[in-house]
Amino acid sequence: MAVLELLLGLAAVAVLLYYYATATFSHWSRRGVPHLRPDPLFGNIKDIVTFRVLHVYGYQKLYHHFDGLPYAGLYQMRTPSLMLRDPETIKQFLVKDFAHFHDRGIFCDVERDPMSATLVNLSGRKWRALRAKLTPSFSAVKLKGMVPLLNECADALVALVGDGQDAGGGRHDVEMREIMAKFTTDVIGTCAFGLHFNTLTEPDSQFREMGRRVFLPTYSRTATHLTRVFFPRLLSVLRLRTVSKEITDFFISLVRDVIRFREQSGETRNDFMQLLMQLQQQDRERQAAGDAQAKEDALDLDDRLLTAQVFIFFVAGFETSSSTMSFCVYELAINEDVQEAARQEVDAILAELDGQPITYEHVAKMTYLEKVLLETMRKYPPVPGLVRVCTKPYTIPGTKVHMAVGDQVFIPTFAIQRDPSIFPDPDRFDPERFSEDGKKTWHPFAYLPFGEGPRICIGLRFAMVEMKLGLARLLQHYKFTPAPSLPVPMRFDPKAFVLTAEGGINVRVQRRHAAAAT
Repeated sequence: MAVLELLLGLAAVAVLLYYYATATFSHWSRRGVPHLRPDPLFGNIKDIVTFRVLHVYGYQKLYHHFDGLPYAGLYQMRTPSLMLRDPETIKQFLVKDFAHFHDRGIFCDVERDPMSATLVNLSGRKWRALRAKLTPSFSAVKLKGMVPLLNECADALVALVGDGQDAGGGRHDVEMREIMAKFTTDVIGTCAFGLHFNTLTEPDSQFREMGRRVFLPTYSRTATHLTRVFFPRLLSVLRLRTVSKEITDFFISLVRDVIRFREQSGETRNDFMQLLMQLQQQDRERQAAGDAQAKEDALDLDDRLLTAQVFIFFVAGFETSSSTMSFCVYELAINEDVQEAARQEVDAILAELDGQPITYEHVAKMTYLEKVLLETMRKYPPVPGLVRVCTKPYTIPGTKVHMAVGDQVFIPTFAIQRDPSIFPDPDRFDPERFSEDGKKTWHPFAYLPFGEGPRICIGLRFAMVEMKLGLARLLQHYKFTPAPSLPVPMRFDPKAFVLTAEGGINVRVQRRHAAAAT
């Protein structure tokens, strides 16, 4: 009898588990949306979550299964997700009907995981208010004021890339991903916080170590990232953190020290940290006001929320830019004609300066170098997929497909930007896709490295100035060719949740005057 009861109990548990694993799997069939048959628990992404295939290639395969359709239904494990394929449909969701899809639905818990409460993850009124307040930090006037600081960091970048060469400027191999990460980390330090992180000159810089830990490629970190995006509630249930306590404490301490120093010394700077301090003070004044509207407009910008914005500016500011810059050097090294065209443009513009430092206006003139960077981000998008969540009931125009609050939308950026029907011969590196004539051949919403609509990356102009200036200075001094260990085509690290070159990006570097003499 006891054995029978045990077997019945196990059967009941098995039924409940199966129901849990498949309960959502009628979602798309009930709505008449094309979809693939899902596997229990895993949905349509079994190969992705079990790391049998790199995530971008897994979604690329799913994307092409529905060629010719504007959208299709996916199951991200148990989560129904509407995959958008058509650029005009993407525009409808990200811009025209943004009011229905203004949230990302990513895990955010300021109490348990303070670093999760970033502008990227915030939703609703708090996101809208904070976005409006932070936008002035990235105006053209502010960017112009940052260019001298960028030049200082670029001096150190040029020096570090040249380390290891003999007096005659002989060739040597350099791993560019780490060097670019140090450059962009120093840029963030000086432009955002008024601090000299010195990662380009100090190998053991604590700031670089913290950045390295955040993006250290591991299977567990990638699994946590997927959970954060597709199962945010599970993180709360399991009481998991997206950022370790050590990293959280480091940034909280950093912010407190900077605030304390500026308040005690009376020093003010024209940087991101100063703007956050001003917003916090204004917020306190609104909270103390008797006026109900003033209290309603308050951001509740306490130290934890302020620190979260510092954290995301640091992380997003160094990682996406350094990744793009290193992939760009990779493409320049294996496409000598593109490298030479970019160098000729840089030389011509620098000649106008007659030895003076690069200015904001001269960076803006580097249109070919900008096309090179844009093409780099087409092949290697910093964010290979976008997620949005329905915030009020919606019907896809011209259809009977209804979406409820909480339903998820997924845009596979990597797959779209490598779709041969949009970008012919997508693996070929061709900056002329972004010439005036080239841009007429594809829909603007087929290119989404920064996102689009009101939630487009707030720092995109800063990133472009930073990357163009750093690369221009390198092209001014060096020629890049592939090192023997450089893989062609590129191989990605399967453990990383952002596109990361497996084994690094090793290129051979030679000073230009030495190259000309050989």
